[in-house]
Amino acid sequence: MLNQFGHPDVPLRDWNAFRAGFSPFYLDEVINRDEVHLPEWFMPLARGVATPSDALLRRVGHWDVRGWFETDPGVFRLYLGGYYLQVRQCGNQNLWAVEKLDNGPRPSVDEVLVFCSGGTPIFTRTPTPAMQLAMHCNFSRPPYALRWIKSPDDFEGFDDLVILARARSLDERGAVSEHRYDKS
Repeated sequence: MLNQFGHPDVPLRDWNAFRAGFSPFYLDEVINRDEVHLPEWFMPLARGVATPSDALLRRVGHWDVRGWFETDPGVFRLYLGGYYLQVRQCGNQNLWAVEKLDNGPRPSVDEVLVFCSGGTPIFTRTPTPAMQLAMHCNFSRPPYALRWIKSPDDFEGFDDLVILARARSLDERGAVSEHRYDKS
């Protein structure tokens, strides 16, 4: 399993086991990447996303979300001096990513909140819990099993991760096709 900067290459069997046996104390859903339609540049090795459970969101608490502002449709930010917290809608779906951005001339995603197992990005179903989760994980210690990891487009070798993810997908589709149609 490759683990470059917190981005493990999780075997498909391990991902399927995680999807089948995740703890409902921490997570509500684990959704495959293709079902969410994640762009290949967003966490290229992540096999999908996870939504936090109500129990986890209760542990995070109800942070006051005043101060967040909408920068574009489906994108909210909270300015914190040298950086921003950001929640962003995934396409037109009811899924919201939790991110940190640098404060450069053109802000870019610097860190993504993930579930430690497989570096699985945490998405919420509405923006407010995503904002509260971002604030809690920024100002307090992230709850057990969550952490911030550097966005892969923030380090050298990003293109290699995208190529690896594409090759992995093709290999797995080929293995499925061979298994399905092998008459021997």
